[in-house]
Parts: sequence; structure tokens; C-alpha cells
Amino acid sequence: MGEVAAEAGGHVVHGTLHCSDRQCWLEFPVIDGAPVIVMNPQDYVRDTLHHLNSRADIPLLLESIFGDVVPSADPYNAARHHLSLYAGDHYGDWSGMAEGSQVAETMREGCAMLGGVAGPALDLGGSVGRGAFALAGVVEGPVLGADMSFPMIRLAQTLLREGRVEWSRRKLGTVYERMTATLPEDTPVDRVDFWILDAMALPFPAGRFGLVAAINLVDCIPGPTNMLSEVARMLAPGGGGFLTTPYDWSEQATEREHWLGGHSQRSQWGGESGPVLRATLDRFGLEIVAERDGHPWKLTVHDRSTMHYSLEMIAFRRHGG
Repeated sequence: MGEVAAEAGGHVVHGTLHCSDRQCWLEFPVIDGAPVIVMNPQDYVRDTLHHLNSRADIPLLLESIFGDVVPSADPYNAARHHLSLYAGDHYGDWSGMAEGSQVAETMREGCAMLGGVAGPALDLGGSVGRGAFALAGVVEGPVLGADMSFPMIRLAQTLLREGRVEWSRRKLGTVYERMTATLPEDTPVDRVDFWILDAMALPFPAGRFGLVAAINLVDCIPGPTNMLSEVARMLAPGGGGFLTTPYDWSEQATEREHWLGGHSQRSQWGGESGPVLRATLDRFGLEIVAERDGHPWKLTVHDRSTMHYSLEMIAFRRHGG
């Protein structure tokens, strides 16, 4: 720790971390409970300052006014839409919207495909956090949820720290309604945390984790190969991991030359993504132990729009166990 500017209930809410090498002593901010531990924290702060400075206590009335006067692509409306999309997906059952959570169910299924898992566990691209809470019910030891989105990690941190969290669910256009999720009393909150981390450059020594999960991250990141290399580096020998992906490649997220398939049907695998992903896992010493194709997934965009995906789900173990 560097300095603690504010804390509540044993949680550091605002403060700084320092690099442990005193010749470096680089500062990493802790904002609303979320440590920002990335390769270049200065760039992260500069690029996301709008979100870092945004208030979380705006009533729905004023939020609606703001949303009506700024473009849909503005960071304010974009963040509101993304939180609606993912918070409803993760916490529908904890807010009375749904009977279960597909995120939690997928985490449990991934662990079952491995046939036995051990912590510590890392949930990469964990969004608003339900995956980490689900893993804490399956594995022993600490569970860390990681994402680069500050609004999403702040939502997860608020739920962890306060036991409840509010977000706005999109009904149509810029019309939203306020939702509340409540953390179940038996949730092992003392073993869960949420950090801002870059999945392509993780700040841990090799072999630190017994389990690494990456739900729908491969096709949503600038360097999927770099991420898979980091997954292999993070896993202890014999450690296990699993990922899901719809191979929904987009140049907005990943430059085409970094896609794992999805282009160049004249190539060895005819443009298919699955064989490229499997070959990449093998190259990094990750042995596939189970697969499932056609795993259903849906995201509710608004009351009249739902996106349906068919995911490939792959469980693997690092050689050496």
C-alpha cells in the first residue's frame, strides 16, 4: 500500500498502491475500491478520466435528463448501456428479474468439465463480477475478478462492499428503469475482490493460480494470443482453466490480423476459428480436457431486443501436473 485516503468496513475505498521495487515506485490508484494495476496507469487514467470522475449517486430523474441530451455514442450513454446489458445478465436472479444466472451456471459447468479445481482463481474479463462470486462457491482460496472497464468493476466493488448495488436497465432507446441487486448472506465476500487488470499483461508471478476462467473474452480483446499466453503463464502446473467464445470478431475490439481465424478462407483451416484457438492453446502448453460446442447464451439489449449466441466452451489444463 501507498496511501489510504478513505476506507470503509475494512475496504480501501480510495488510495494508492506502489510498485514494490523502490527504484520504480510507480503509483497505482485505488478508486471506489478498484485498484488500477495496469502496465501504464497514467494512460489508463487519462483515457478513462470521464468514468473515474463520474458520480454514482445520480438519481434516475437526472440520469434520464443527461441521457436525453448527449449522443448515444457519448461515454456517459455508452457506459449506461453496457451496465444495463451486463448487470442484468449477471444479477437478474439477485434482483428478481430471472430465476438463475447464465454466468454463474457457466462457471459451474466449466469447473465440472475440468473434473476438479483448486484455487486461487482468476476470472478474466469478469465484467460486473458475478463470475467471481460463483467461483467462490466452488473453489477454495481467494477469487479475483478482473476487467479493464472501470464502471463495471466499480459496480462489482460496490456490491461486494455494501451488499447491494443499483444500476439502470434499458427499456427502450434512452428510457431506463432502476434495478437493485442484493448479495446473498452466505456469499463468501472475504475471499472475493475485483481489480482493474489488463488480461494481456497481468501483474503476477508465473504459476500463481490454480484456475483461470475467461468467459466471452477471446474475441473482445486487442490481443487474444497475448491473453492466452498470459493464461498459460498464470496457471500452476496441473492447474486448469476454461473459456467460452462465440468468435464474434469485430475490428472495433481486435484488429483483423490478430483474430484467431474468422478471415482468409484460403488459409490452412479455411478461416475457421476453432482450429486456430486449439493450436494456440497447444502452443502454450495447455492441454484440452473437455469441449462443448453450441453452449447457448443470450443478452437482453432492451425490452424488444435480445441477442442469442452459440458459444464454444473449452476446458484445459497446463502441462506438468
